[in-house]
Amino acid sequence: MTATTESGFVAQNQGSTSRTYLDGSGSAVLTSPDLVIVQGSSNDTDPDAVAAASAELFSELREKLPDASLIAIAPVSPPSRDVAVAMNVTTALRTSAEQFSVPLVEPIRDGWFTDPVVNFLPDGINLSLDGQQTYAARLKLELDKLGIPRMYSCEPIEGQ
Repeated sequence: MTATTESGFVAQNQGSTSRTYLDGSGSAVLTSPDLVIVQGSSNDTDPDAVAAASAELFSELREKLPDASLIAIAPVSPPSRDVAVAMNVTTALRTSAEQFSVPLVEPIRDGWFTDPVVNFLPDGINLSLDGQQTYAARLKLELDKLGIPRMYSCEPIEGQ
């Protein structure tokens, strides 16, 4: 899947490529990846719609990529957004992730971003460089905990 600004499980960006995560999943399926990471979006605000859309996406990915590792990341809570909305969306996402045996990483619960001034740009939505570095480091730790192998290496596997 390709990242698309202002999109989500339900939210569609307002540009010429208006689409949701499910709309963009075909490109991921075509490449037959070993790993698919689906990041929750702070653009999604309706928990019921997120539950239905994420379940549909996870079902499609499980069916079409049965050997791929699938991981979901709950949304972060930018300072310009209501944390209660993000937590409700996370709860809905957790339900569909459990239904399809998809590990869920929860940045809000795990306190990834403790200083909104440092972790987010002045727009109050997007991560700053520090926030992106924090996100990458914390995600790497989560992937290590999940036993996802060789995430940061392009070296050939011995014997292949």
